[in-house]
Amino acid sequence: MGIDWFLSHLKTHFNQETQRQLISSFRQDYLVWKALTTLEHPVDWIAFAGDDQGKWQVSTFALFSLRTGLFIEDYQELFTTVSEELKHKSDELLKAIRLTGLEPSSLSDAALLALALRDYRVEHQSWDGLLNFIDGENKGLVSGQNDNVLK
Repeated sequence: MGIDWFLSHLKTHFNQETQRQLISSFRQDYLVWKALTTLEHPVDWIAFAGDDQGKWQVSTFALFSLRTGLFIEDYQELFTTVSEELKHKSDELLKAIRLTGLEPSSLSDAALLALALRDYRVEHQSWDGLLNFIDGENKGLVSGQNDNVLK
């Protein structure tokens, strides 16, 4: 499908400066840009985001790529509960990443990993120890990095 739908919508609904900002933010990460080009039903995204610049956030699009309807929840608010199904999926993905050391291969996987890291923050009330948590039993996957960087 490409990104024609994306560019066309931006051109129709936003001024040039906003278009540049949105394109730049979506191009910052390969997984986000790839998700734009492979989105099966862009009309669903457009129906949600429309011409509301506040909804055209990469994080909101990532939740949309995971499951249509998730973007309604405000996961920046730490009191927002993540469903058991999503917790299970994010835990399974984290196990796979710990086992292989590979990065997420899709925007949906990156969103699941972000939810797993968010749950860590909720449980521990801080980011202290995050690198050890990501490493799990495979000490050294994130070697040479310092936990204090994430405080």
